[in-house]
Amino acid sequence: MQRINDASHCRVIALVAGAGCGKTTLLLEAANADPRPVAWVPLTTSDDDPAALLARVAAALDEIEPISSRVRAQLTAPGIDFNSVRLPRLQHLLARRTLPFVLVLDDVHRLVHDEAIATIEAIIAATPDTSQVMVGTRDSSSLRLGAMRSRPNACVLDTADLLMTYDEASELLRRTGLDLDDDTVELLVERTEGWPVGLYLAGIALRDADDPRDAAARFAGDDRVVVDYLRDELIDQLSDETMDFLVGTSILEVLEGDVCDAVLATEGSAKRLESLEQANLLVMPLDRTRVRYRYHALLRDQLRAHLRRQDPDVERRLHGRASDWYAANGQFADAVAHARASGDDARFDALVWQAAPYLMGTGLTATVQGWLDTVAPDVVAQRPALAVTAAWSALTTRDSARLAYWVGMAERITGDPSLPDGTPLEGSVALLRALRGLHGLRAMRADARAAYDLHPPLSPFQSVARLLEGAAARLVGDDEAAVTLLREGADLGEMFVPATQSQCLAQLAAIAADGGDWRTAEQHVDDAVRIVGEYHLGDRGNQVEVLAVGAFV
Repeated sequence: MQRINDASHCRVIALVAGAGCGKTTLLLEAANADPRPVAWVPLTTSDDDPAALLARVAAALDEIEPISSRVRAQLTAPGIDFNSVRLPRLQHLLARRTLPFVLVLDDVHRLVHDEAIATIEAIIAATPDTSQVMVGTRDSSSLRLGAMRSRPNACVLDTADLLMTYDEASELLRRTGLDLDDDTVELLVERTEGWPVGLYLAGIALRDADDPRDAAARFAGDDRVVVDYLRDELIDQLSDETMDFLVGTSILEVLEGDVCDAVLATEGSAKRLESLEQANLLVMPLDRTRVRYRYHALLRDQLRAHLRRQDPDVERRLHGRASDWYAANGQFADAVAHARASGDDARFDALVWQAAPYLMGTGLTATVQGWLDTVAPDVVAQRPALAVTAAWSALTTRDSARLAYWVGMAERITGDPSLPDGTPLEGSVALLRALRGLHGLRAMRADARAAYDLHPPLSPFQSVARLLEGAAARLVGDDEAAVTLLREGADLGEMFVPATQSQCLAQLAAIAADGGDWRTAEQHVDDAVRIVGEYHLGDRGNQVEVLAVGAFV
């Protein structure tokens, strides 16, 4: 803490140490001691998607100093280059912060995506001199921390700094309720090699030992022995009610009262979490308001192993409840992860299909692709929702070869398959064929019409189908039909897909301009450009025709 206090002028403070060294505890203590407002971002694997990470950081900073909706949308808008657009925008946002702040990024080791790591490095580089970034990570390779050590504006603490000395261990053990002689404290420091969580576990376990010195002599600091000791001396001493709660909620990465209630089909979990933390049972708060918690990794792993041994069916059922709760609350990344863990392929496919259009439409294509990557490609090719989602993912990233492959795979699925929302697979395949437009305008028009008919009424995909059919009709000279189709596409787009609405209006403006009706053309252009601005669509590649027609008119 003294080193952190002395480094208050540094742009970054990094804690690099293994599990159980007290990184999160130290970050909490340092954040509480800092007079500047703190934005706390505990990272999870969901944040490995750069767009998701940007959104999390922006939301945290917004609580300190409001960020306009326009700027936040620019940070997360889909279809724009990460290195040349998004990162510079993030750096510009940080540079313009007027209030000093501390941004805490815990568990950075959960990020492996190059662009996610680049985002963290860009945040550090752009943080104003009056502010500070605190980083907690297990893996020094997750950031270029080696180079940081030599910089005057960086402070790096590692495992050696966090291991406990005799005096620190003595204080910790005393606070757990133990009154040990010097030799026993020294023995525990030797056994644990100063590992903080090992000492903490020892303190909890030795409180009820008849012979603390003998118990200390049997205590060891390597992971396997500590885990065994944790099971024997802590878990086995818990009441059945407490154990049931811990085991049942161990499937969750982040613990909150509502989701714990849903998983266990009970009430009162928020108060129970608070009492568990107060009892020092390795339940750690993730915020200063004590709303969100996590189990220490050692405890969580033991609880999950216990659950798996107890009844795999119960584990799958708990994951299913967690998936339902996260889906109902719009947290699709967690919903899909728990659906996958539940082993329910139908649930997994349905959630991927439900969430993919929204996520890919808001720039989170990497999240969707990450879900697909958890399933073998030959299995994806056999499951309609996944095959079509893979095709849309390829379309979003403009990977024409991969798009062709997945459209081909979807076309090969036999029988009478349908998607989770009841849409016949052929409807989605027809829409993708129309989007590719490889077989001429008349085939494109026919495919788009078939896609419209096969999708359920008021489906967002119907607006895309009308756009494609109307554009094809215009290009073959059938302006009358094109106007009717594009107006319907614009109406549907207004309800569901503003990007498609603006494209339909641009096509209508072009038709009006071709006919010399400049007033109508100008009205359509004004509406289209307004939509582009209102929904922050200007960086999307599919809006280029809107801007081009607007410039022409």
